Amino acid sequence: MIDALQPSLKHWPFLSGMTATQIEGGLINATWSVGQPPVAVVQQLSPIFSPELHRDIEAITAHVAAKGLMTPRLLRTADNQLFHTDNEGVTWRCMNWIAGVSHHRMLDAEMAAQAGGLVARWHRAVDDLEHEFAFSRPEAHDTPLHMQFVEGALMAHPQHRLLGEVEPLASSILEAWGSWDGDLEGGSRICHGDLKVSNIRFSESGEALCLLDLDTLSFLPLEVELGDAFRSW
Repeated sequence: MIDALQPSLKHWPFLSGMTATQIEGGLINATWSVGQPPVAVVQQLSPIFSPELHRDIEAITAHVAAKGLMTPRLLRTADNQLFHTDNEGVTWRCMNWIAGVSHHRMLDAEMAAQAGGLVARWHRAVDDLEHEFAFSRPEAHDTPLHMQFVEGALMAHPQHRLLGEVEPLASSILEAWGSWDGDLEGGSRICHGDLKVSNIRFSESGEALCLLDLDTLSFLPLEVELGDAFRSW
């Protein structure tokens, strides 16, 4: 993978001669820090995403930065592009490095309070932004569709060896969904779309600094955005 990375680095000349270290833990995009100490992040975009999403990232992070919030920003290529697509059709991007730490679980209530405060500030920052998304994955947070998947899986695998463990949990989820009287179709706003703990950057002292991994930016109901956060937190 490092060999695949090297030809793309030339499109960001300021990275010339710097070493790249792969960052483990990401589930979708392959990611490297570049420089010692790091000065940038280079990512190989997963094919589940369209390169057009970088136009959304650029617009929303520019707005957030103008409001005084820390945020990753796309660093343009030598020919002033937001990303580079190589001869194999693979898309690469480069963003500024934000020093700090990332966690994969919420450690305590103070950490959760820090995360909640940052999310609130981010949402307040984008509240006045009018934006038409170039790319979105509406099925990612389509709750009725996911409930259909759960029902279909139970029906399709009545003899599965794990049915005894899975069926009680699945049934409780479906029962809760059946009693839900909220309106997930209205009140959508610009959301991050994946507020798991590891997508929040913290300082060494525990301050929540910024939101990371911006490929999931989209219009969502606020309860879906926060519900997904609480599931992780």
